[in-house]
Amino acid sequence: MCKPLKYWCIAMFATLQISAADAQTQLEFDAASYPSPPLGPSVASQSAQLLKNTTGATFVAYAPAITVSAAWSDQQYTSVTGITTGTGSCFGAQLNASAKTALAADIFDNLGSKSAPAAALFTSSPFGTAGTGIDTANNYGFTCFTTIEPLYASSSVTNARYYYSTLTLTFSRAVDNPVLHLAGLGGTEGTLGFSTEFELQTTGVTLNKLSGTGVFNVTANKILNSATSISAVSGSSAATTGAASGSVRVTGTGITTLAFKVYLRGDGNGSTWSKATEWGGDRWLLGVSMSTPVITGTIFHDANGLLGTPVNTIDGTGTNISGQLFANLVDGGGNVVLSSPVASDGIYTFQDLLPSAYPAQYSIILSDAEGTPGTAAPAPSLPSGWINTGEFLGTGAGNDGTENGILSGITIANASAVKSNANFGIEQLPNTTPKLKTYASNTPGTSYTVPSLTGTDPEEGVLGTGSTFMINTLPAGATLSYNAVAVTTGQTISNFTPALLTIDPLDGILSTSFTYGAIDAAGQGDQSPATFTLNWSITLPITLLDFTASKNQKTTSLKWVTGEQVNTGYMEVERSSDGVHFELLQRINVTPNSSMVNNYSFTDALPAAGKNYYRLKLVSINESVQYSQVKQVSFEATGTVLTYPNPVQSQLKITLSDSWIHQTVKIELFNQLGERVLSKQVSDAPQTQILDLNRLSAGSYILKLTQQDNTPVIRNIQVKR
Repeated sequence: MCKPLKYWCIAMFATLQISAADAQTQLEFDAASYPSPPLGPSVASQSAQLLKNTTGATFVAYAPAITVSAAWSDQQYTSVTGITTGTGSCFGAQLNASAKTALAADIFDNLGSKSAPAAALFTSSPFGTAGTGIDTANNYGFTCFTTIEPLYASSSVTNARYYYSTLTLTFSRAVDNPVLHLAGLGGTEGTLGFSTEFELQTTGVTLNKLSGTGVFNVTANKILNSATSISAVSGSSAATTGAASGSVRVTGTGITTLAFKVYLRGDGNGSTWSKATEWGGDRWLLGVSMSTPVITGTIFHDANGLLGTPVNTIDGTGTNISGQLFANLVDGGGNVVLSSPVASDGIYTFQDLLPSAYPAQYSIILSDAEGTPGTAAPAPSLPSGWINTGEFLGTGAGNDGTENGILSGITIANASAVKSNANFGIEQLPNTTPKLKTYASNTPGTSYTVPSLTGTDPEEGVLGTGSTFMINTLPAGATLSYNAVAVTTGQTISNFTPALLTIDPLDGILSTSFTYGAIDAAGQGDQSPATFTLNWSITLPITLLDFTASKNQKTTSLKWVTGEQVNTGYMEVERSSDGVHFELLQRINVTPNSSMVNNYSFTDALPAAGKNYYRLKLVSINESVQYSQVKQVSFEATGTVLTYPNPVQSQLKITLSDSWIHQTVKIELFNQLGERVLSKQVSDAPQTQILDLNRLSAGSYILKLTQQDNTPVIRNIQVKR
C-alpha cells in the first residue's frame, strides 16, 4: 500500500512584520479568497482573490482587487485511467490506497493540510525577514496533483525525470517580485520516492530562494528536490532527505504571467511506480504572496529648527500636536491619494499604496486638515502658533530648501519600495512682552538705560538676558543705541545684555516708543512684535493706581483706578492690532484736580480678531502726556490667514481659510513709517495668493487683509536681504 503522500501549494499570503521592510501591506489567500470552492478532480482554470492580512489571522478585502488564476496546458498524458480528467496533472485529486481510482479533494485548502510543513520554512515578504510571515493554518492555496499512474502503465524506469504539463499563473494586474510558496514536493510508493519539479519558461525574471527545507533546491530558473532519497515529509532547513518545501522570490517587475513546465522525478530507490490495487501520485500546493509599497516618516517638534547641532538637521521629539496633524499623500495632479493621521509619537505611515504604473511620483503635505482621497489636496497648514522648520527625505543633515510643509520628489520605483524617514520639522513661535517705562524727567544730554527686553517661548521658557531680539521699528524723536552704537531698523541683537540698551531722547520729548520681537533658537521671530513705550514727565497729570483689560464674551472690558489728579486735561483709550500703530477709541473728560480715588471703565464692543493691545493716554492741561502700560487681549479669528515664509526674501505666500476664498479681498503692505508700499484687490480670491517682494528693502512691514464679512487681519512681515 502507498504511504500517505504529500502535496504542495501556491498560496497567496503576507503577514505584517516589525521591520521597516516588513511594515508593508501583505496580500494573501485565506479561506475567503475563494468562496465555496468545488471538489476535484478538475482541469478547469481556478481563480482566487488576494486579501489584505491585517493581524496574521484576519483578512479584509483589498482595493484595487488583484486575482491570481492557475491553469494547465500542454498535458503530455491525456488518457490516464482511473481519473475523470484523464490527465497527468490536475486540481483537487488525492491517492486511493484500495482501488485504482482517484479520490476527490478540495481544490482550495490551507497550507498546513498536507505534509505538515513548519511555518519557519516560508517567507511572506519578498525582501522581508527569512522564515517569517506565514500561518499555515490560515493561509490557503490551490491543491494540485501529479499522478504516477501513466508511468506505471508504461513501465517507465524509476530513476528518470518526465515532462507532464505547463502550469501558468495569471495576475489580473501587473505585480512586482511575487513570492511562490511550495509545500510538500514529494511522495513515496513502497521504497520508491518521487517529486514534482519545475522549470521557469517566462523570460526577464529570475528565481531566488528565500527559505525552505535543505532539499528545496532553487536555481535561476528551476525549482527542484535535490534529495537522493525522497519522501513525503517536509524536513528541516538542513534536511538532506524528504520533501521539498519553501519560498521563492520571482525577481522582476511588471509581471502579469508566470509559466512553468511541470516534471515528475523518481529517485530510483524502487522498481515500480505503483500497484495494481492503488492509485497514487504527488499531491502539493502552489501559491504567491506580494507586498505593496510603504512610505513612513516622523513629524518632529524641532525647537532649534535647522540651527541646532548638528546644523541643518531636522530632529527633536515626535509630535502630532494633540492629534491635530495629518500627512496627505498627493499625486502629480494635486489630488489626495491617501491621508494618514499622525500618531502621538509623530509617526505616520502610508500603506495600501499600489500605483497604476511605476515609477510613481508623489509629494506629502503636512496639514491640520485631513485630505479626502480623490479630491484636491488641502493647503499646508499648522495650528495657530506653529510653523514649519523644514522637510527632508532621509536622516542626518539635509532639507529640501523651502520650509513650507511640503515634501516633494518622492519616487516609488516598484511594488516592494519602502520609503522611510519622510520627515518634517515644526516648532512654536515666541511671544514678546509689551513694556512701559516712565522716567521722572528728561534731562538734556542724558542717555537713559532701557529696561530689559523680555518674552516667552513655548520651548525655551522665559526670554531675556542672553536671548536674541529684533528691533522692528525705531522710536520717533530719540536715538536707540546698543553698546553705544545706534540701532538700525530690523537689527538683530544676539546674546542680549540689558545694560547695553540705551535711549537718548530729544530735549523736551515726553513720550516715544519702538517695537521689538523675540527670536527663538530656531531663528523664528514673533509675528506680532510688542511695543516698548517710554515716557518722560516732570509732573505727572494723573497717578494711575491700576489698569486691567479682560475678555468678556465678544467684548473687551477695560477698568482703571486713579489717585491724585493734578492739572489733568483728559484721558484717551487707545487700541492697536499690532502693538505699533494705536488708534483712539474713546476720549474721557475728567476733573482737573482731585485727591480722591477715581474708578473708570470702558467696553470695546468690537475688538479685532487676534491680538488687541490697549493703553491709556493721560494728558495734562498743558498737553504733557503720560501713557499707561500696554495690556493685551486676544480673540479667535473667524477667518484664519497663514503667511509663510516669515522672514521672507522674495515671495510671500498667503493662504486663506474657507471664509475668505471666493470673496473680494484687499491686500495692503505698509512700511515702518506707515506708508503704503503695496496695494491690490483680488476678486473671487483663490485659497493661495503670492506677493512678489523682491523690490522691497530689508526691514519690518505690516500686512493688512480686508474683506467685507471678516475682521481685518494684520500680520508683521520681516523682509531679509
